[in-house]
Amino acid sequence: MMLVSSLLSIVSLALSATAPGWGGYSDFRPPPGGIGNEVLPLTARALGMGGACVGVPDTTSVCLLNPAASAWMTRTGVSFDASFVESSDDAWDDSALFPYCSVVLPLSDRLTLAGTLTSRSRVEQAEVLQGTDDYGPWKGPFEWDGGLGEAYAGLTLRANDWLAFSIGGRVTYGKVRASVSVARDVSGQGQVSTNSEWVDEALFRPSMGLGFGAMVNAGVFGAGLSIMTDRSGTLELNRDFAGTGSESMTEVYDLPGEVNIGLSCRPLDFLLIAGDYHFRKSLSLLDSRLDEGSVLSLGAEAVPTGGFALRAGHTWMSGLWRDGGRRLTAG
Repeated sequence: MMLVSSLLSIVSLALSATAPGWGGYSDFRPPPGGIGNEVLPLTARALGMGGACVGVPDTTSVCLLNPAASAWMTRTGVSFDASFVESSDDAWDDSALFPYCSVVLPLSDRLTLAGTLTSRSRVEQAEVLQGTDDYGPWKGPFEWDGGLGEAYAGLTLRANDWLAFSIGGRVTYGKVRASVSVARDVSGQGQVSTNSEWVDEALFRPSMGLGFGAMVNAGVFGAGLSIMTDRSGTLELNRDFAGTGSESMTEVYDLPGEVNIGLSCRPLDFLLIAGDYHFRKSLSLLDSRLDEGSVLSLGAEAVPTGGFALRAGHTWMSGLWRDGGRRLTAG
């Protein structure tokens, strides 16, 4: 179990819609800032090292950011990694991350089937909002909950003792639910008011793209590279009015591709030093735009005795969902 002190940031998948919509009310309203705080899909080991895993050979679990790093695993197995988060965000604070689960099935001495399943973002927020629609002003409490998850399935090929490749499909999915209760003045004179309640669900149907990875494992030194293509999926918006029926609409949403680069070095038998660079393109979703940006991760792992490891790391973010954000990790 890893203790993490972090500055988690606003997820890039920010929804924005304010035009008059269903039943005279505004369209689906996301939590202020987006649909949850995002974390990169990392094992507990990688998170303890600040996020570095792309260029680190791994014989215990699968690095989703570069599955080729796990090509040297030789036995069938399932791993569960759990992390405990301390954060200023209510959705993550004092709670455990959804377990990072990975599965490895060697098909031969060089070809391996690998898969992962993990959470990507989470939201838990309540706020009183107000606005004006076709029928006049309204005001009331909104409560949001939900988040996104990611899954991967693919193959790794160990070309020789020091070089490996991976190819596979990566899927993002999830939902955000909003419970709403608003009051409006229908007379215009402040004498008569009505209350309206409804539940909105934004369902992110699976969006899949291809991922390609490569890993060089030279013993003392390691280097990794992975590329993720753009992904598209269907966003289904459902509204259930209390006692008066329901409505729905769908549209296509797009997620940008990304590039990951990692290096590692083992200057001493018990010490590992690693660094990752994560770059993602700009995102446009429902009239909302997030600029491109990058995440730089540096970390170290010391294994003074067999079976026990100490880890620490530092993460810097430029652009993306929290420009200038920094995170310290230890485990």
